[in-house]
Amino acid sequence: MNQRYKKLAKTITALYICTMLGAGNAFAAADLNLRALPANAEPSEIKLQGGVSVTDVDELINLSLRNSDTRQVLRMLADKAGLNIIFHDSVSGTVTLDLVNVTLNKAFEYIMTVNSLRYWIDNETLIVASKDATSELGLNKQQIKPIKIKYVDAAKVAKFLNTNIFGLNNPSISSNEIAIINPAKNEVLLFGTNKDIALAKEVIAHLDSKPSMKTFKVNHMTSGKMASLLCQTVFEQESASGDNAGDGSGGGEVACKQEETVTADNLASFEGNAYKIIYYPDINEITLYGGTQEQLTMAENFITEFDKKQPQAYIELTIIELSEAGVKTLESGWAYQDGKLNLDGGYASMIAGGETVWDGSVGTPTGTDGGYVFSDNNSALNPVDYGKAIANKIRMLVTEDKGRILANPRIVATNNQESTINITSDYLSERTQTVESTPSGNLTTTEYTSDSAGIEITLTPRISPDGYVGMDIAPSYTTPTGTIKEGSNIVLTLVSTRELDLKSVRVKDGETLVLGGLIQENESKSKKKIPVLGDIPVIGFLFGSSTKDKTRTELIIMVTPKIIKDDATIDTI
Repeated sequence: MNQRYKKLAKTITALYICTMLGAGNAFAAADLNLRALPANAEPSEIKLQGGVSVTDVDELINLSLRNSDTRQVLRMLADKAGLNIIFHDSVSGTVTLDLVNVTLNKAFEYIMTVNSLRYWIDNETLIVASKDATSELGLNKQQIKPIKIKYVDAAKVAKFLNTNIFGLNNPSISSNEIAIINPAKNEVLLFGTNKDIALAKEVIAHLDSKPSMKTFKVNHMTSGKMASLLCQTVFEQESASGDNAGDGSGGGEVACKQEETVTADNLASFEGNAYKIIYYPDINEITLYGGTQEQLTMAENFITEFDKKQPQAYIELTIIELSEAGVKTLESGWAYQDGKLNLDGGYASMIAGGETVWDGSVGTPTGTDGGYVFSDNNSALNPVDYGKAIANKIRMLVTEDKGRILANPRIVATNNQESTINITSDYLSERTQTVESTPSGNLTTTEYTSDSAGIEITLTPRISPDGYVGMDIAPSYTTPTGTIKEGSNIVLTLVSTRELDLKSVRVKDGETLVLGGLIQENESKSKKKIPVLGDIPVIGFLFGSSTKDKTRTELIIMVTPKIIKDDATIDTI
């Protein structure tokens, strides 16, 4: 016979137990030996089960039952604990168990749990009811206890308690929702027992913790851009601020935050923000609100690593429109043969006063849509400074009134940041009329649509340590060429657009990139004649006149970047 049944055989209270349970019970025994339970260290976790206490004596018992009436078993335990007992009509069923060396409190808890029962102790009387009957009786609402919430939203705390704590199958706490809030004081109000309140306080102490908060000063990047990078890299969150974050003004703006919740069975996460990244455009600072100490350290290291002074370039752009004569003069110096672009003596004659003499050939030019691109220096093609020759030629054409400068903007652009130059004016591009029938007649509504014409250039520099500036350049030049009218009203404006889109063009510091090939040709013909006579074959031209007008212009864009290395560089520009 095993040890368990040896102990059961030695019980000295079998007769008492059998008398209490009746003859229909197979066997019952209880060990009256009293032992002191060892003292346990304070657990770090919050215990959701246990807490049942019908006696203050840590008495160990042995108990074996088969299909025993639940009421009779609970009556026996209440008698042993020295308590009166009252059963609600909802208490029913039987219980089968074998318990060895368990406390009276633990045995009571097991029986209450497996039968989904709840209990209250009032004036030495034990009241027992089913879980479903608990809320109807309201016996658990013994008091109202306000608990002040310091750092988080009281409504979220109350929701967490009602969802996860007071829905548990624990005989010692309420099984229905007992937490509400007082929003005026950010309080949770608990309608329950002392054990309800004690467990709620323990949970709230864990949830209502002061969040960490640290502010970082951003020196060389916009706070919005840095916040966006933090969200995407350190916290792996999509940033709401976008690539152009921090360009606006105002108070703090949220770049990203973590507020996802997770459900598991009947449990739900606490609806609080794990962290929140806020940036302040006006003072260029970032505040990390919440998060773990490890996340704060990662954010600080990231900002230290990437908040560095970005190189800048001073970029001068000259936009020139050459007339037909100027275009021909410029073109007369070019000849393309054998994969080489040769220049005639006209260029060499321009280079005087110690300038490098043109040697007559360079590599094949590149461009978009028939355009050509020249750089002041491209040693891989030819060591001769041919770009300067071309630039000087264009400048000479301007002085000879064969071309005109349309714009000469100068900007300071930051490495890898897109800059836009917009020199445009609005024009009427479309007129829309809507006719509506009314009792007094037709009502005509006219709406006008405008657009922009002029020069627009987007430019993104990439400054390399070897003294070159790579650029993405997209120039566009739009000019109105005519209008379509109905009477005196313009209904449509005709425009002409010339544009290029160049990627990764490299130019050496201080030298000039020339973009050309944006050619526009306009041709018009008119004929006048004397009626009848002008239609006579062969000799009809004698009685009339005809004119032919043809214009040809070319847009030339010259880009000269200068890398700004320090403040002294700015003073010399």
